[in-house]
Amino acid sequence: MKKIALSGLAVALLIPALTLAHAEKEMDRPGSMMGGRPEIAEKLGLTDAQKAKFKDTMKAHREAMRPLMMKMHETMKTLREQADKKAPDADIKATLAALKDQRKQMASAQEKYHESLAEFLTPTQQAAFILGAERGGRGGMEGGRGRWGKRGGSDRESPRESHGDDD
Repeated sequence: MKKIALSGLAVALLIPALTLAHAEKEMDRPGSMMGGRPEIAEKLGLTDAQKAKFKDTMKAHREAMRPLMMKMHETMKTLREQADKKAPDADIKATLAALKDQRKQMASAQEKYHESLAEFLTPTQQAAFILGAERGGRGGMEGGRGRWGKRGGSDRESPRESHGDDD
């Protein structure tokens, strides 16, 4: 049971790492703009100046998140090894505490990212960005399949909103 719980925790903690990795892959493509999704700029109605600021802000966010993700990856590897080797609870507890701290650091970096966006996006654009990310699920506008993604379309409900009536 302990191993199952640790595996579930490991998956939950790795989701942000996978999302960032996907976003980085998309953003590093030649000629890409904002995750290779020019429709984001169109949906938000960004000016050319805002597009440049958005791209710079995304790059700075990636650079801030990269070391945090690497550190979390290593800590997850340690946790996996501890679980496999049935390490003492005290060791696992220390690793879990480290993961919790790393999640807080990532949340802080994410908050700074949103504050940076608020410096140049209008309130309406901020709302559209947040709603687009929420409807896109993990990754949102940075590579999700929802509102901003190429698959799924803009008017589809997210799985959280769907009541199963029309699927």
